[in-house]
Amino acid sequence: MFEINRREVSVQAKRPFEPRMEADSWARYKSVMCKIIWVIYRTKQRPQEERPPYAMTSTQTRYWKGFTKACRQYQATREYQATLAAKEDREEWGVSSASDSVGSSTSEDINKQIKESQGSCRGMCLRFIIAMLDHSLGDHQYDSVLISTLAVMGVRDDGGWQNALDYTPVLSAVIKVARIVVLYHVYTERQAEIRTIMEEKGINEADARQFGTSMFARTRQYIHTFMTRTGKEADESPSPMDWMLETRTYGMKIRFTTTAGGVIDWIGDQVIFRRIRFTMAELSGFMHAVLQEARNIMAELTMCGSEGIHALPVIVWDDVYDDNSNDAVGYTFIKDDRNTPWVEKGEGYIKRQLVQCKQRRKAWLHRPDADNQQTSQPARHPYREKTAREYGRLLDRFREKLLILMHMVSGQPARATEILTVRMENTANAGARNIFVSHGQMCFVTAYHKNFQQSDQVKIIHRFMPPEVGELLVWYVWLVLPFWQNVQGIIKRSTFRSAYIWADEITSRNAIDQAVDQDMRFSSQQDIQDPERPTEPTMQPFREAKWSSDRVRRIIQQHSERLLGCKLSTSSWRQIAIAISNRYLGTKHDPSYSGENGEDEDGIDDVSDARDLQATHTSHVAGMIYAREMQQGLGGTAIMREKFREVSREWHQFFDFGQEGTSRDGVQGEVTAATQQRRQRNKFESSRQSVRLRRLEALRQVDISAMLECIKGKAATFRPGQRKVVGAIVRGESPVVQITPTGGGKSMSFMLPAYCSQQGRTIVIVPLVALQEDIHGECIKHGIEASIWNSKTGVHQGSRIILVITEAVFTAAFQHFIQRLQNQFAIDRVVVDECHTILDGSDTFRPALRDVGREIALWGVQRVFLTATLRPTEEKEFYTRAHINAKSVVMFRGQTTRRNIRYRVVFVEGEKNASDKYSAQQEAEDEKAMEMARDWIKENKEGRVIIYASTVPRTKELAKVLGVDAYYSKAGSREEKRRRMQSWMTTKRLIVATNALGLGINVSDVRFVIHVGLPYQVRAFAQESGRLGRDGRQGTSIIICKAMKGQQGFTQEAQSVRDEEMVEYIRGTRCRRFVLDKAMDGRIREGGCQDDEEMCDVCIRGGHVQESSVMAIRHIIGPESITNEATDEERNATDHDREHKRRRIEENRAIQVGGALPRAPSPDGEGWTFGDDEEKAPEEQVAEVQETSMEIYMQERDQEFAIWKESERIRDNTLLTEIFERQLASWSEGCIYCRMTSGEDDHEGSCPLEANDKGVFEGIERGVKQGGFRGN
Repeated sequence: MFEINRREVSVQAKRPFEPRMEADSWARYKSVMCKIIWVIYRTKQRPQEERPPYAMTSTQTRYWKGFTKACRQYQATREYQATLAAKEDREEWGVSSASDSVGSSTSEDINKQIKESQGSCRGMCLRFIIAMLDHSLGDHQYDSVLISTLAVMGVRDDGGWQNALDYTPVLSAVIKVARIVVLYHVYTERQAEIRTIMEEKGINEADARQFGTSMFARTRQYIHTFMTRTGKEADESPSPMDWMLETRTYGMKIRFTTTAGGVIDWIGDQVIFRRIRFTMAELSGFMHAVLQEARNIMAELTMCGSEGIHALPVIVWDDVYDDNSNDAVGYTFIKDDRNTPWVEKGEGYIKRQLVQCKQRRKAWLHRPDADNQQTSQPARHPYREKTAREYGRLLDRFREKLLILMHMVSGQPARATEILTVRMENTANAGARNIFVSHGQMCFVTAYHKNFQQSDQVKIIHRFMPPEVGELLVWYVWLVLPFWQNVQGIIKRSTFRSAYIWADEITSRNAIDQAVDQDMRFSSQQDIQDPERPTEPTMQPFREAKWSSDRVRRIIQQHSERLLGCKLSTSSWRQIAIAISNRYLGTKHDPSYSGENGEDEDGIDDVSDARDLQATHTSHVAGMIYAREMQQGLGGTAIMREKFREVSREWHQFFDFGQEGTSRDGVQGEVTAATQQRRQRNKFESSRQSVRLRRLEALRQVDISAMLECIKGKAATFRPGQRKVVGAIVRGESPVVQITPTGGGKSMSFMLPAYCSQQGRTIVIVPLVALQEDIHGECIKHGIEASIWNSKTGVHQGSRIILVITEAVFTAAFQHFIQRLQNQFAIDRVVVDECHTILDGSDTFRPALRDVGREIALWGVQRVFLTATLRPTEEKEFYTRAHINAKSVVMFRGQTTRRNIRYRVVFVEGEKNASDKYSAQQEAEDEKAMEMARDWIKENKEGRVIIYASTVPRTKELAKVLGVDAYYSKAGSREEKRRRMQSWMTTKRLIVATNALGLGINVSDVRFVIHVGLPYQVRAFAQESGRLGRDGRQGTSIIICKAMKGQQGFTQEAQSVRDEEMVEYIRGTRCRRFVLDKAMDGRIREGGCQDDEEMCDVCIRGGHVQESSVMAIRHIIGPESITNEATDEERNATDHDREHKRRRIEENRAIQVGGALPRAPSPDGEGWTFGDDEEKAPEEQVAEVQETSMEIYMQERDQEFAIWKESERIRDNTLLTEIFERQLASWSEGCIYCRMTSGEDDHEGSCPLEANDKGVFEGIERGVKQGGFRGN
């Protein structure tokens, strides 16, 4: 292999030839050689004057004719085979043809002829390629058929010449294939010679190999003749290989000495490389998404269960030792004696996890009694091979993600061949390991061999990993790998364990393993007495994919397309990484340091330290020889190691890694005062901050009315008070507290600014899953990129709104996510929706609600609090819990009660003689509620009904009796809750719920809400009754409870847990709106319900309404004519108000041209004129400019949203594809028959069910052959 890799006759190759390649690489290399054959064939068909000026030698002509003749013979044989196959098919079905009498050859004869013709084609093609290579160049290099053909392949489709970058890979492919062909040719010649010697001398193969010409001698002969550069001998003449080597060297010289054309462009912090474009925040998000996926897989590999990686043994980095200079075979930092105390804690960790769980034991281990009885075969090992293979695929997925993280986050990217050769322990043949621990930080070291022949120096490169990646690597080497090596060793009967992180085979069989197997087979044959004794089942081998540069490229492409939205590759990432480093990092090294040689160009040492010179050596010698620390290892100097560490640290900070140092005990991060000070000096920090300031400044100038029209249509206007709130938010005022009635458009207060903000993030904290789903749907409906936080998958990179449940705010994953966004200056604001729930949190009930105010106050961004029910008496406590200074609050308070809701209370009495009066009262209330709900649904074809109950058991019982779904906090998974909501909104129209359905659910056509029993809090009642009539139409709220007068009906305890206002509301001594306004808004209304409000039952009894309204309340829902009349009046008023506002906006608005967003009116009132528009009135010019600007902006936003949706679809589809591939792989290894019949497919050996039903299959087979199924 060294000899075939020789490039010059007199210079020995420094490393052996490596013929192994990935399948697609080999296909790509072969295609180049195939193109050469195609060009020759096509040019031979042309007239002499149109051919390239090559001249084939007699040897080349002979082999070419033989090759083309063999190809024609092969083609004819294949055509005859197809004709024969068609004839056999016709005979089988009883159909004859006139051509069937032709020929008498059998299929076996045809197959034999095909194999012979294939062998002839290969042999002739091999000899022709050798003849092309063995062609001495005479007067002109284009006399060579190979060089002329390569010249033709150097012409582009447009007639121009290929550049050096595109053409040198073609030469490399031909050179490598030529070496492989020569090796194969030498091998076939040697094998033929050995066979001849064995026949002539009558000796065995081992003795025959002592005679004749060895493979090395033959290889050297070919190499010296035509496979190297021309030497210094006078009689040597150049060959095509000499021309290709020299031309490739010249092309590479051109490539690396000529300034390349520009390929990188920047728009803000968005990098553009050809068709690839993304922002730095998206790139960082991509890295963290891969990290999270790797952590999830690590949790599966270590069988941690629901606790995830937090259940793994802690790595105390201060106690991790490593002797970098120890070159003993098999040494790794895990085996260092000083690490024994913490390493022992993890020994056998996964085995313990496996044994302790019954489900895992069943999946992994054989059942000795049941399995052996079923298969009648002894088990070779305790593991189920199907489960083991699934584990192996999972481990491969982890190694893919680990490779991405180590390759892209640890510093400037290494070459794929370098990172794939990383070893975790010293080996006898491969040399020293590459994985080290240096001062509590994992690093890997590679040797950079580029230009080695020119400089005779190997460059030692250190790349340090961030703590998050380092701990994954340690867990893999410490916990996972020993377990998997043990499992594979037992199943495969192998003892050799690879030292490579990305080994093709983690365990493999060596010569000793094969000898042991041979002895066992021989002894077992001697022991077998019974011919019917079952043989030992054979194992299907583990099919492990090869790790190569092409696989690295595909891994990066697949993950980047799914998580980043564009395909990165190893080459494109190298370009982009260097561009990022030049723009944002730019590590400043000592300018006086010119290299590790310690000398300038004249050989004068001018950079050594004076103390080193006093010790009679240079600083370079001091670093390489004297007083080297154990942590320095066997290559490189301490100076360069620390410089590499600084470069890696800059990349960690750029990607926002190393920020979790305080999240888990023992995991060392980098967040110290010193590093924070250094970070402030990084260019990317100031760049991110300036981007945020520009973003917020642009938001302040936005025309929010125009943006509202973009979202909701041309006729959209702000609801009462809504414009002031949105204006305060876009101006950056904080904290903002908005108290608006249900259905008042609170969500638009954060959706509109998020829609206008470019690349900024809005964090929306919600208390309920249902509310989270509802807001997400509204955002997507209005074209706003929104994602729901998921601890396993994170969020989509381009999301402008991120929705998160209150409890998830305090998880480590979300805390790290927020810290990353803060480092990127990407958070515009945090919104707490239904913020009144902060008052409900306690030590025993959802403490996260109580603490969320303190948490978000630490984020240092704008805070917005939204609710419909915050009582004035509770404001002080709310400010305290939300950590708000009352003096700085920007408060917007609206009226809680809504004009279109009818408020009623219905009293019922339970059976007076019942033994359990409480249960009897509850039954009476339930019966009344069910009766009213059924009657309403029967009488009304449209609209929805909600029945609220105070307890989960009561909710479930009511739903069961009514035959509908029950909705409560623990009703099931998120998917199950979504199904129940969807069922309510589509088919059943009725749902029974607790207060879990009481917050923010935006279903517009809820017409009837029933409270069974007395609500405890007026705040909760206002929220739940606020589900009614969100489309502006009438709705009815009814409370069904026990009748009472004065204090009757309440015990002292019952009164203490209920609001006094709720008790007053039930008594009905005053207008129910009066009670609600006083309790919720602190507003004292004059009199009862007004003329433009739906009357409550108290005001009806007081005679404040007409008889028609009395009848309407009596029948719950009044005549349609009244509803339509009220609706028409309301619409007329709304249309008039909307038209007035539109005219006012058109008169005052002026849109600036050239900005990214439509802007608010200019203070100087200047208009714009363009060409022919000068004669138009200023108002017309402004209107046209405004309309054009709006159209352009809406098109841009629609395009952005479409791109976001498409990338989200790709991400979801890729996840589904991965799941499907894993399931398909699992199915492919099971028994198809058992899966189809019994659903079980985990047996090994022969199928017990198939043997029993063998007759069934034979009957089906006979039916098919007899044509019984023909025509079906």
